Amino acid sequence: MSNDETTSPTMVGSVEDEEEDDETFLDDSILTISWHKEPVYAVDCHPQLCHTFLTASGDGTACLWKIQDGSQVQPYHTVEERGDSQSLAKFSPNGTLFATACLDGSVQVFNASNGSLISDLVGPTSSVEFLRWFQDSSCLFAGCSDQTAWIWSMSDGNPVNVFTTQAPVMSGCLCRQDEYAVLGMEDGNISVFRALEAPPTSLQVIPPSLLGQAIICMESAPFEDRIVASGATDGQILLKV
Repeated sequence: MSNDETTSPTMVGSVEDEEEDDETFLDDSILTISWHKEPVYAVDCHPQLCHTFLTASGDGTACLWKIQDGSQVQPYHTVEERGDSQSLAKFSPNGTLFATACLDGSVQVFNASNGSLISDLVGPTSSVEFLRWFQDSSCLFAGCSDQTAWIWSMSDGNPVNVFTTQAPVMSGCLCRQDEYAVLGMEDGNISVFRALEAPPTSLQVIPPSLLGQAIICMESAPFEDRIVASGATDGQILLKV
């Protein structure tokens, strides 16, 4: 290269890139709680009390929080599971109860006002994938990876129905005023049962050819109880009437 030749400077980054690097994001949260030691898998807000909520964590605890003035950062009540993660926590619609579930299949129901244990629900033997309350808070519905789903009565804590499926249950919901229980499976099937009809008989099966892969989430429309939306691991979404 001759002395007359010049080289252009190497551009490492544009001005816009530098501006993006300098950009700061403000934390506008009103309160940050750093209490759990492992990932938080579930949160749920009380249906009537705006400062009361639940958390469930991989550290084996589920917590009932009652935040009054922002200064209280300790849980009002802590549920501890021996040896496994708390994966779900859900208030009943009337706000008097809450339920927790673990990866080992245990499900418990507590008094929402003071955190005292009401029922140890028996049945599931492996990970509980969802919890759903009946609208009148009279029953709790849960689906499990052991290919079962359960409905328990809150009057005595006993099962009122048990559903057996051909594949692990991944999601579920109640629809038509809790008349029907809908289950989404790992193999892509969706099954519909009458919630309180025993022994249960599947009324309809939507085959995986319509959906593809595991049905990992499901919800019924609150104002049009005939519509169920579900999502699968392959990105498909289905609306079913």
